[in-house]
Amino acid sequence: MLSDFGWKLFFGREENKENLINLLNSLLEGEHVVVDLSYTNVEEDGGLPYDRKVIFDLRCVGIGGEIFLVEMQLQRA
Repeated sequence: MLSDFGWKLFFGREENKENLINLLNSLLEGEHVVVDLSYTNVEEDGGLPYDRKVIFDLRCVGIGGEIFLVEMQLQRA
């Protein structure tokens, strides 16, 4: 599952949402506790023409109500 498509195919389904929350909580242990999440698929251009485009994959809600964004990226080792 090394693609955005594969990631969303498995974790983007409502029946697998709890699995994704558990995975994120394991990865973010000590930093955040995710209680809910949703896919946003929002693209934002930078303020200037040479700024980078940002694509938000997940909008997470933490235990204290804080909202933070998580983006999946593939990186070669």
